[in-house]
Amino acid sequence: MAESQEIFSYSTEALANLERNISAARLAPYLVHAGNDRVMAMKRYLWNARLAKSFLYPLQMTEITIRNSMHGAFRQQYRTASWIFSPTFQMTTESEASRKAAHGRLVRRKPHPSADDLVASLSFDFWSNLFRDDYEQLWLTPGLLKAAFPLLPDHIDRPRIKYLVAKINRLRNRIAHHEPIHSMNLPEYLKDIQELLSYLCLTTAAWVDTNSTVMRAWHTPPVQASEFAGTPLTLAKYRAPQQILETDTLAKAMVAVDAGRPRAALVSNPGLTPPYEVLTPSIISAFIMQEATKPESGDMIDLNAHTVREVLDSGEKVTLSSIEIGLTTGDLKSLFYPIVTKVQKKSGTAPRPPAAVLMMNSGVSGIPIGIVFRPDIKL
Repeated sequence: MAESQEIFSYSTEALANLERNISAARLAPYLVHAGNDRVMAMKRYLWNARLAKSFLYPLQMTEITIRNSMHGAFRQQYRTASWIFSPTFQMTTESEASRKAAHGRLVRRKPHPSADDLVASLSFDFWSNLFRDDYEQLWLTPGLLKAAFPLLPDHIDRPRIKYLVAKINRLRNRIAHHEPIHSMNLPEYLKDIQELLSYLCLTTAAWVDTNSTVMRAWHTPPVQASEFAGTPLTLAKYRAPQQILETDTLAKAMVAVDAGRPRAALVSNPGLTPPYEVLTPSIISAFIMQEATKPESGDMIDLNAHTVREVLDSGEKVTLSSIEIGLTTGDLKSLFYPIVTKVQKKSGTAPRPPAAVLMMNSGVSGIPIGIVFRPDIKL
């Protein structure tokens, strides 16, 4: 589910329709966490969906890797790939019913399924249940647990595997049934997945860790005033912009601009919204080239003979906008890349995106705590 760059209007009618279709019972836990704010509850519902989506890949790899490794261990133990059709170890009534049901569903589609077909058709519940205490004797078979989990440390035993697999399976089932997971300690679940995979294959564990988007989704909770999902801007580290006076010399301004991160300086201008102009290295360079090429300059320019105001008035200005620090990267992105309708595009009334955005601690009139320039390309 991609993050939308369009604003959804939560009108009274829209909220009523959504609540009716989702159901009051299913929305209840979201309303609790949203302080009974209906719009915020919908935002948390969307966040929950993003979290669920982010877990599909780690859960998929965990389930597939475990069942294939267990299949390999049993195949080695019983010297046949067909062990799954008629297990030689005693199964519980629940496990046997699950195996027979999976086989029955499979033969309706494929009259002569292979062992691999049946293994792939069995639910994660089936594999998880094999680690219950009912199967203690099975896992006491010398070498079997180590065959299923080749990298298992000597101090880790079946109860730990049982705990991890059952816990991960519960999360999987909650996601599969569209249940709330947003209030759970999801980083801990991701850590459990990594632990379990580390007992199976370090390459797979590293691949999952590298490509997982769980933590990215976890760090994008809904924000009350935000229109777009994204990482809260409060999580980023900013450096307060350098501020100079319009009467300062160009020499002084160049020092301030060079000290800025990013390299820029603000000049107060109460007539603008936000009330600042931006001086950048490119504006300074353009001014110096302009002055140095004048016949009377003699290819020389006195940096102390010119003011910041002269520089700012000499060429193109940096278009500036602002954003409250309490919003998200999604809101920031929407400023740099606003949605343009076909009507706006045709009529030439499309909004002009700013070249830079000030991070403000409290609205347009607040104190600038950072500045971000629009990327050259939209990523």
